[in-house]
Amino acid sequence: MVVIPNKKFEISPVPTPTPDPNRDISILFLGYGGFGHDGAYLTDSIILARISPKLQKIDLISLPRDLWVSIPTGLNTTHSSKINYAYYVGIDDKKFPNKAIEHTGLAGGGEMSKYVISQVTGIKPDYFFAVDFAGFIKAVDQLGGLDVQVAKTFDDEFYPLDVGTTDLCGKNDEEITALEATLSGDKLDQLFTCRYEKLHFDKGLQHMDGETLLKFTRSRHSATDGGDFNRSERQRLVVEAVKNKIVSLNIFGK
Repeated sequence: MVVIPNKKFEISPVPTPTPDPNRDISILFLGYGGFGHDGAYLTDSIILARISPKLQKIDLISLPRDLWVSIPTGLNTTHSSKINYAYYVGIDDKKFPNKAIEHTGLAGGGEMSKYVISQVTGIKPDYFFAVDFAGFIKAVDQLGGLDVQVAKTFDDEFYPLDVGTTDLCGKNDEEITALEATLSGDKLDQLFTCRYEKLHFDKGLQHMDGETLLKFTRSRHSATDGGDFNRSERQRLVVEAVKNKIVSLNIFGK
Protein backbone atom coordinates (compact mmCIF):
# COMPACT_ATOMS: atom_id res chain seq x y z
CA MET A 1 0.00 0.00 0.00
CA VAL A 2 1.25 3.50 -0.90
CA VAL A 3 0.11 6.50 1.21
CA ILE A 4 0.14 10.05 -0.22
CA PRO A 5 -1.09 13.01 1.88
CA ASN A 6 -4.89 13.31 1.69
CA LYS A 7 -5.03 10.38 -0.71
CA LYS A 8 -4.87 6.67 -0.33
CA PHE A 9 -4.04 4.22 -3.11
CA GLU A 10 -3.78 0.49 -2.99
CA ILE A 11 -1.46 -1.00 -5.57
CA SER A 12 -1.78 -4.69 -6.30
CA PRO A 13 1.49 -6.45 -7.12
CA VAL A 14 1.85 -7.64 -10.70
CA PRO A 15 1.93 -11.43 -10.67
CA THR A 16 4.93 -13.12 -12.25
CA PRO A 17 3.79 -15.14 -15.27
CA THR A 18 4.10 -18.87 -14.76
CA PRO A 19 6.14 -20.45 -17.58
CA ASP A 20 4.11 -22.82 -19.70
CA PRO A 21 5.84 -26.23 -19.42
CA ASN A 22 4.17 -27.28 -22.68
CA ARG A 23 5.40 -24.29 -24.68
CA ASP A 24 7.43 -25.12 -27.78
CA ILE A 25 11.11 -24.16 -27.52
CA SER A 26 13.44 -23.47 -30.44
CA ILE A 27 17.22 -23.86 -30.15
CA LEU A 28 19.69 -22.84 -32.84
CA PHE A 29 22.84 -24.99 -33.08
CA LEU A 30 25.87 -23.39 -34.76
CA GLY A 31 29.21 -25.02 -35.56
CA TYR A 32 32.30 -23.13 -36.78
CA GLY A 33 35.99 -23.84 -37.27
CA GLY A 34 37.48 -21.43 -34.76
CA PHE A 35 40.99 -20.05 -34.45
CA GLY A 36 43.51 -21.50 -36.89
CA HIS A 37 40.97 -22.61 -39.50
CA ASP A 38 40.11 -20.99 -42.82
CA GLY A 39 36.91 -18.96 -42.44
CA ALA A 40 37.28 -19.38 -38.68
CA TYR A 41 33.93 -17.82 -37.74
CA LEU A 42 31.80 -18.86 -40.70
CA THR A 43 29.22 -21.34 -39.44
CA ASP A 44 29.83 -24.71 -41.06
CA SER A 45 26.72 -26.21 -39.45
CA ILE A 46 23.35 -24.51 -38.90
CA ILE A 47 20.55 -26.57 -37.38
CA LEU A 48 17.32 -25.28 -35.86
CA ALA A 49 15.71 -27.64 -33.35
CA ARG A 50 12.08 -27.15 -32.36
CA ILE A 51 11.17 -29.03 -29.18
CA SER A 52 7.51 -29.74 -28.45
CA PRO A 53 7.05 -31.05 -24.87
CA LYS A 54 3.32 -31.48 -25.41
CA LEU A 55 3.78 -33.70 -28.46
CA GLN A 56 7.03 -35.17 -27.08
CA LYS A 57 8.93 -34.68 -30.31
CA ILE A 58 11.83 -32.71 -31.75
CA ASP A 59 11.80 -31.33 -35.30
CA LEU A 60 15.15 -30.48 -36.91
CA ILE A 61 15.67 -28.00 -39.73
CA SER A 62 19.08 -27.95 -41.44
CA LEU A 63 19.87 -24.71 -43.23
CA PRO A 64 22.41 -24.80 -46.08
CA ARG A 65 25.40 -22.61 -45.32
CA ASP A 66 25.33 -21.20 -48.88
CA LEU A 67 21.79 -19.82 -48.54
CA TRP A 68 21.85 -16.18 -49.71
CA VAL A 69 20.39 -13.72 -47.17
CA SER A 70 20.37 -10.07 -46.11
CA ILE A 71 22.43 -9.41 -42.95
CA PRO A 72 22.00 -6.14 -40.98
CA THR A 73 25.56 -4.83 -40.68
CA GLY A 74 24.39 -1.50 -39.20
CA LEU A 75 21.25 0.24 -37.98
CA ASN A 76 20.43 1.35 -41.53
CA THR A 77 22.64 -0.89 -43.65
CA THR A 78 22.46 -4.49 -44.83
CA HIS A 79 24.83 -6.81 -46.64
CA SER A 80 23.81 -9.62 -48.99
CA SER A 81 25.85 -12.71 -48.24
CA LYS A 82 25.74 -16.41 -47.45
CA ILE A 83 23.91 -17.18 -44.23
CA ASN A 84 27.05 -18.61 -42.63
CA TYR A 85 28.50 -15.06 -42.60
CA ALA A 86 25.93 -13.83 -40.04
CA TYR A 87 27.79 -15.22 -37.02
CA TYR A 88 31.01 -13.49 -38.08
CA VAL A 89 29.23 -10.14 -38.51
CA GLY A 90 27.77 -10.50 -35.02
CA ILE A 91 31.05 -11.20 -33.22
CA ASP A 92 33.20 -8.58 -35.00
CA ASP A 93 32.26 -5.29 -33.34
CA LYS A 94 35.35 -3.49 -34.69
CA LYS A 95 34.59 -4.18 -38.34
CA PHE A 96 30.85 -3.65 -37.85
CA PRO A 97 30.57 -0.96 -35.12
CA ASN A 98 27.09 0.32 -36.03
CA LYS A 99 25.06 -2.84 -35.45
CA ALA A 100 21.99 -2.96 -33.22
CA ILE A 101 23.07 -3.34 -29.58
CA GLU A 102 21.58 -6.83 -29.32
CA HIS A 103 23.93 -7.99 -32.09
CA THR A 104 27.11 -6.96 -30.26
CA GLY A 105 29.29 -8.37 -27.50
CA LEU A 106 30.06 -11.97 -26.62
CA ALA A 107 26.61 -13.17 -27.69
CA GLY A 108 26.51 -11.00 -30.80
CA GLY A 109 27.26 -13.82 -33.23
CA GLY A 110 24.52 -16.05 -31.91
CA GLU A 111 22.00 -13.22 -31.64
CA MET A 112 22.72 -12.07 -35.19
CA SER A 113 22.33 -15.63 -36.45
CA LYS A 114 19.05 -15.98 -34.54
CA TYR A 115 17.72 -12.81 -36.16
CA VAL A 116 18.74 -13.73 -39.71
CA ILE A 117 17.39 -17.27 -39.39
CA SER A 118 14.09 -15.98 -38.01
CA GLN A 119 13.75 -13.88 -41.17
CA VAL A 120 14.31 -16.97 -43.32
CA THR A 121 12.23 -19.53 -41.44
CA GLY A 122 9.62 -17.44 -39.64
CA ILE A 123 10.72 -19.13 -36.40
CA LYS A 124 12.49 -17.01 -33.79
CA PRO A 125 14.94 -19.22 -31.87
CA ASP A 126 14.68 -18.92 -28.09
CA TYR A 127 18.28 -19.92 -27.51
CA PHE A 128 21.47 -20.62 -29.42
CA PHE A 129 24.36 -22.98 -28.85
CA ALA A 130 27.59 -22.22 -30.74
CA VAL A 131 30.74 -24.33 -30.63
CA ASP A 132 34.01 -24.45 -32.56
CA PHE A 133 35.72 -27.64 -33.73
CA ALA A 134 37.94 -27.95 -30.64
CA GLY A 135 34.99 -27.39 -28.31
CA PHE A 136 32.91 -29.94 -30.22
CA ILE A 137 35.59 -32.62 -29.87
CA LYS A 138 36.00 -31.91 -26.16
CA ALA A 139 32.25 -31.94 -25.47
CA VAL A 140 31.72 -35.26 -27.26
CA ASP A 141 34.67 -36.87 -25.47
CA GLN A 142 33.35 -35.66 -22.11
CA LEU A 143 30.08 -37.41 -22.91
CA GLY A 144 32.05 -40.61 -23.49
CA GLY A 145 31.51 -40.49 -27.26
CA LEU A 146 28.25 -40.85 -29.15
CA ASP A 147 26.42 -43.71 -30.85
CA VAL A 148 25.40 -42.63 -34.35
CA GLN A 149 23.16 -44.53 -36.74
CA VAL A 150 25.12 -44.17 -39.99
CA ALA A 151 22.66 -44.29 -42.90
CA LYS A 152 25.02 -45.66 -45.55
CA THR A 153 28.58 -46.89 -46.00
CA PHE A 154 30.77 -44.26 -47.64
CA ASP A 155 34.35 -43.20 -48.31
CA ASP A 156 35.78 -39.70 -48.60
CA GLU A 157 39.15 -39.59 -50.32
CA PHE A 158 39.61 -35.85 -49.76
CA TYR A 159 39.01 -34.90 -46.14
CA PRO A 160 41.26 -31.84 -45.58
CA LEU A 161 44.12 -32.06 -43.11
CA ASP A 162 45.16 -28.98 -41.11
CA VAL A 163 48.18 -28.26 -43.31
CA GLY A 164 46.68 -25.49 -45.44
CA THR A 165 48.17 -24.87 -48.87
CA THR A 166 51.81 -24.61 -47.79
CA ASP A 167 52.60 -28.31 -48.25
CA LEU A 168 53.42 -28.78 -51.94
CA CYS A 169 53.48 -32.59 -51.67
CA GLY A 170 56.87 -32.83 -53.36
CA LYS A 171 55.84 -30.89 -56.47
CA ASN A 172 58.25 -28.26 -57.81
CA ASP A 173 57.37 -24.79 -59.10
CA GLU A 174 57.43 -25.90 -62.75
CA GLU A 175 54.99 -28.75 -62.10
CA ILE A 176 52.66 -26.49 -60.14
CA THR A 177 52.66 -23.83 -62.87
CA ALA A 178 51.77 -26.45 -65.47
CA LEU A 179 48.89 -27.75 -63.34
CA GLU A 180 47.55 -24.25 -62.65
CA ALA A 181 47.46 -23.56 -66.39
CA THR A 182 44.82 -26.24 -66.97
CA LEU A 183 43.09 -26.86 -63.63
CA SER A 184 41.49 -24.88 -60.81
CA GLY A 185 39.34 -25.28 -57.71
CA ASP A 186 38.85 -28.73 -56.20
CA LYS A 187 40.30 -30.51 -59.25
CA LEU A 188 43.59 -28.69 -58.75
CA ASP A 189 43.62 -28.92 -54.96
CA GLN A 190 42.95 -32.66 -54.93
CA LEU A 191 46.14 -33.36 -56.88
CA PHE A 192 48.00 -32.37 -53.70
CA THR A 193 47.11 -35.64 -52.01
CA CYS A 194 49.30 -35.06 -48.94
CA ARG A 195 46.82 -32.39 -47.83
CA TYR A 196 44.02 -34.92 -47.46
CA GLU A 197 43.04 -37.90 -45.35
CA LYS A 198 40.91 -40.82 -46.52
CA LEU A 199 37.81 -41.48 -44.43
CA HIS A 200 35.67 -44.60 -44.27
CA PHE A 201 32.39 -45.09 -42.39
CA ASP A 202 30.29 -48.26 -42.26
CA LYS A 203 26.51 -48.33 -42.28
CA GLY A 204 24.82 -49.07 -38.96
CA LEU A 205 25.20 -48.01 -35.34
CA GLN A 206 28.73 -46.71 -34.81
CA HIS A 207 30.33 -45.43 -31.60
CA MET A 208 32.49 -42.36 -32.31
CA ASP A 209 34.78 -40.19 -30.24
CA GLY A 210 34.90 -36.42 -30.73
CA GLU A 211 37.53 -36.32 -33.47
CA THR A 212 35.89 -39.09 -35.51
CA LEU A 213 32.46 -37.51 -35.12
CA LEU A 214 33.77 -34.14 -36.32
CA LYS A 215 35.10 -35.81 -39.48
CA PHE A 216 31.75 -37.56 -39.96
CA THR A 217 29.86 -34.27 -39.77
CA ARG A 218 32.27 -32.28 -41.97
CA SER A 219 32.91 -34.79 -44.76
CA ARG A 220 31.54 -33.62 -48.13
CA HIS A 221 33.71 -35.11 -50.89
CA SER A 222 32.37 -38.66 -50.93
CA ALA A 223 31.36 -39.98 -54.35
CA THR A 224 28.25 -41.60 -52.80
CA ASP A 225 27.44 -39.37 -49.80
CA GLY A 226 29.05 -36.04 -50.63
CA GLY A 227 27.82 -32.48 -50.94
CA ASP A 228 26.23 -30.10 -48.46
CA PHE A 229 22.83 -31.83 -48.47
CA ASN A 230 24.20 -35.20 -47.35
CA ARG A 231 26.45 -33.47 -44.84
CA SER A 232 23.42 -31.69 -43.38
CA GLU A 233 21.65 -35.03 -43.03
CA ARG A 234 24.63 -36.43 -41.14
CA GLN A 235 24.65 -33.42 -38.85
CA ARG A 236 21.00 -34.10 -38.06
CA LEU A 237 21.98 -37.65 -37.08
CA VAL A 238 24.54 -36.21 -34.68
CA VAL A 239 21.97 -33.92 -33.02
CA GLU A 240 19.72 -36.96 -32.61
CA ALA A 241 22.63 -38.88 -31.06
CA VAL A 242 23.29 -36.02 -28.61
CA LYS A 243 19.62 -36.05 -27.59
CA ASN A 244 19.69 -39.81 -27.04
CA LYS A 245 22.89 -39.54 -24.98
CA ILE A 246 21.47 -36.82 -22.72
CA VAL A 247 18.31 -38.85 -22.17
CA SER A 248 20.36 -41.96 -21.34
CA LEU A 249 22.45 -40.03 -18.79
CA ASN A 250 19.28 -38.66 -17.14
CA ILE A 251 20.95 -35.24 -16.89
CA PHE A 252 17.68 -33.42 -16.36
CA GLY A 253 16.06 -36.03 -14.14
CA LYS A 254 12.59 -37.44 -14.62
